[in-house]
Amino acid sequence: MGGDEKMSKYQEVVEDIIHKIKKNEYTDKLPTEDQLIEQYQVSRNTIRNAIRTLKKQGTLFSIQGSGVFVRHTRDDDSLWMNGSCGITENAPRHKITTDVKGFHIMMAGEELSKRMQCELTTPIYYIERVRKMDGVPMAIEYTYYNKDLVPSLDRRIASQSIYSYIKNDLKLSIGFADKYFHVKQLSAQEASILGLEEGSPALEVEDYVHLSNGQLFNVSRIVYNYKTTNFYASNVDSVSYTHLRAHETVLDL
Repeated sequence: MGGDEKMSKYQEVVEDIIHKIKKNEYTDKLPTEDQLIEQYQVSRNTIRNAIRTLKKQGTLFSIQGSGVFVRHTRDDDSLWMNGSCGITENAPRHKITTDVKGFHIMMAGEELSKRMQCELTTPIYYIERVRKMDGVPMAIEYTYYNKDLVPSLDRRIASQSIYSYIKNDLKLSIGFADKYFHVKQLSAQEASILGLEEGSPALEVEDYVHLSNGQLFNVSRIVYNYKTTNFYASNVDSVSYTHLRAHETVLDL
């Protein structure tokens, strides 16, 4: 693996600041730049890169002459759709559990290699999981991981948080995700898993997630339970908010 895939110093600072915000250690104004340099024992450029990244993500904002502040959003347990950190991290106040329904390795054929942006016969993990929030089924995941980029996955890891494994164990830096949204009707099997009626409306999200060096490592199709899941996206440039509720979206279309 190339060195640029590894988590950089500024990314470690980003992760720690996010952790402190979630733990309510930072609730309003962040320490000054000099204080952060002292705290993390890194360069000024590293701190500035970390703050810049968090501002782009919509986590922080600056007021000239006053400092850097935590950007507060509506406290309604919505999943943040802009990011690429996984369901577990996006729902910190809930217990997320996972049932692994399928796990095997396949060799990428022509269609899959194009979708995964990899060579023919690249080994690919295919995993089917049901994600539950506080014991209630919230989503069905059909997902592919490039085994060359994300090695040593197994059912045990898949039953927990794959993204935590990628970031904390493999020390890889996740860069960005492209998301495509579809409205569909549930099949009989999907409806049975989610505890809904066949033909019920559902929001389906296709995720194409890249490492910080641009390599595509994960492609997923996630079908959400419209009764249990709310979504939230932020427009960072205009400092405005867009809230997307699955049940409102699918019923209005």
